[in-house]
Amino acid sequence: MNTTPKNNEDPRLAGILDVIFKFAAGDLTARGTLLDDESALDGVMAGINILGEELEANVAESRRALQALSESEDRLRAIFDTVQEGIVLADAQTRRFKMVNNSICRMLGYSRDELLELGVEDIHPEEDVANVVRQFERQIKREISLAPGLPVKRKDGTVFYADINATPMQAKGGTFLVAVIRDITERKRAEQAEELASHDGLTNLYNHRTFYSLLQDEIIRTQRFKRPVSLLMLDIDHFKDVNDTYGHQAGDAILKDLSVLLETQARAVDRVCRYGGEEFMVILPETEATVAMQIAERLRAPVERQPFNIGGGKTVRITVSIGVATYPQQANALEGLIKAADVALYAAKEGGRNRVTRYEAAMAEKG
Repeated sequence: MNTTPKNNEDPRLAGILDVIFKFAAGDLTARGTLLDDESALDGVMAGINILGEELEANVAESRRALQALSESEDRLRAIFDTVQEGIVLADAQTRRFKMVNNSICRMLGYSRDELLELGVEDIHPEEDVANVVRQFERQIKREISLAPGLPVKRKDGTVFYADINATPMQAKGGTFLVAVIRDITERKRAEQAEELASHDGLTNLYNHRTFYSLLQDEIIRTQRFKRPVSLLMLDIDHFKDVNDTYGHQAGDAILKDLSVLLETQARAVDRVCRYGGEEFMVILPETEATVAMQIAERLRAPVERQPFNIGGGKTVRITVSIGVATYPQQANALEGLIKAADVALYAAKEGGRNRVTRYEAAMAEKG
């Protein structure tokens, strides 16, 4: 049985499960490795090793073998139930539970007897069952071991999220999936909070604060590897007129659809950010000025062609102006790069809008 730990799982937990299930399969010679760090898991492993030695001695005494095995089963159950993560043993064919520990019973709100009457499909929301079954089958085939962030349904109907790390095993009676279920609800909440803090609420693009952090990271990389980074500053032409004519809800609809369009047209390595209002920034890593101009044009042209739906069966046409600047050729610091892109954007507006303009030193002198 493969018990290689995944993600941040303590390798000793995998070792404990490995020895336990080897015992369950009849291999009483199995032993776990001790780290001698006086931890609780090390203590459990030591107990299991002692148990294995005792089992071997007891089985050697034929007249006490049956009683020893019965007692060892109780003790194995006690050890099995000390593990904090939920553990289930599910039949590969029926997906019914054959063995569960106390932790998963507490996690789901069922008694042990109740859980042993259920199966995989019963502990997930109905709309997620098809996906869960697909993950289960992939784990049985050893295509994956970790099914991350799956929704799990408690007895009372409430839902939490869990990483389910599972390994198939062969035992008397067929193939089974041994699954360790770890509640990641708090981690998921933290990730969602971080997502909200780093992204714009309307467009879901990176927000103003995150833009500065991303650009600073790229400038540091540029300084280290001597590769340029370019910046596009993009502004919707006459956007105030759109809001005044059609209302702010129409303006918001345009901003959201424009954000999707920009992300679709940008490269995978580029970072599209909402700078504020109708202004957007696009960070182009390892991109010199000529290529940056080409990418900017690839963003501008589709905007001009696309009708934007503002509701009520109405569409609106818009255009954008884009200023392009490159570090370190045209600026030697973060703020200087932003200023250069802003100056180039202003020149694009002055030049008639709906165009891409690259920063030139003469622009700053003119300003």
